[in-house]
Amino acid sequence: MFMFMFMFMFMFMFMFMFMFMFMFMFMFMFMFMFMFMFMFMFILKIQTPSP
Repeated sequence: MFMFMFMFMFMFMFMFMFMFMFMFMFMFMFMFMFMFMFMFMFILKIQTPSP
């Protein structure tokens, strides 16, 4: 019983960690994409003369 509970807890922890890691990775990717887009727009704005 105790071993089963321990295994269940370990599995739950592992799942939670995996979910957290996936969420963090997704957030980081989104942030990187946003930053890249912003930089690209900034470069285009610099290259083209503004009226």
